[in-house]
Amino acid sequence: MNRHVILGGGVAGRRAAEVIRKRDAEAEVVIVDEQEEAFYYRPMLGELLAGNLGPEQIIARDKERLSQLGVKVLSGTQVASLDPKAQDVFLGSGEHLSFDRALIASGMRTEKIAGDDGRGRGIVYLDTLPEALHMASLLGSARKAVVYGASLQAINAVRGLRARGVDCSLVLPEERFWQGVLDPIASEILEDRLKQEGVTLIKQRSIKDLVWEEGELKGVIPSKGEKLPADLLVVATPQDPRLDYLEGIDLVGKNGVVADQNLRTKHENIFAAGDVAALPAAHTGEVLPQPGWLSAWRQGNMAGLNMVGQETVYSGFPSLRTKCLDLD
Repeated sequence: MNRHVILGGGVAGRRAAEVIRKRDAEAEVVIVDEQEEAFYYRPMLGELLAGNLGPEQIIARDKERLSQLGVKVLSGTQVASLDPKAQDVFLGSGEHLSFDRALIASGMRTEKIAGDDGRGRGIVYLDTLPEALHMASLLGSARKAVVYGASLQAINAVRGLRARGVDCSLVLPEERFWQGVLDPIASEILEDRLKQEGVTLIKQRSIKDLVWEEGELKGVIPSKGEKLPADLLVVATPQDPRLDYLEGIDLVGKNGVVADQNLRTKHENIFAAGDVAALPAAHTGEVLPQPGWLSAWRQGNMAGLNMVGQETVYSGFPSLRTKCLDLD
């Protein structure tokens, strides 16, 4: 009996598990995810922050469905390392899982910023449902917030903050929104809409340091310009693939886990999908991440098919549909 181990319970990992199980009823399928509640709709975190939805409304029913299919889910479980030659995944608990085929689908993580030693109150990294719930718990006392990032997560945070009446400054590390996704005209439309909402935009700045008073956040110091008063900082950039457990392994390239059009890495029985994967671009051949919920679903689907021996080629391209405030 083949064992398929999937590292990551995001949309790519969930879809791959479903595909494998439906096409190979005898296979053992195991999902390993470090979050206790791994199955939720990340694009809806902004609605949660705005108070339009509760946590129970954005938690997916995938865990129940996968359980009915016979997929084993190890939630709240850290992956310590991966040994491609021995075909073993080592867990933080000291246990290990042998595999016949593995899928790396561990997604992205936001880097800590300068000045955050982990001991102060008032910083939120908007990566997970617990972080979003933590941010929601701080909104009652927040008066001025700084959101750092030019990503969808940053826009979600702004939407939630403004819906709660919190004054908000948005610091963009780049010159405009979503370079490589939006063109300059679309970015300008979004900027105008944010200004109408009362959001202060500060472009081409990073965060140099933080101002603390008795463990409470009081301000943010950008790389240029004056201090920004803030009792809440939401960090939504920069994001990097979760690769800490792959240190020293020849799977990782400049932009993530390198895979071919079959989602296969240089190790024949190890695949990659979702935000962590760096794939050949359809028109240029350049090896890049292809982010977005739909791209992750498609890649998970293709990876699952290839893992059960149904050879398919992924020829997708980055695709995203979402709402920024009320802009579709």
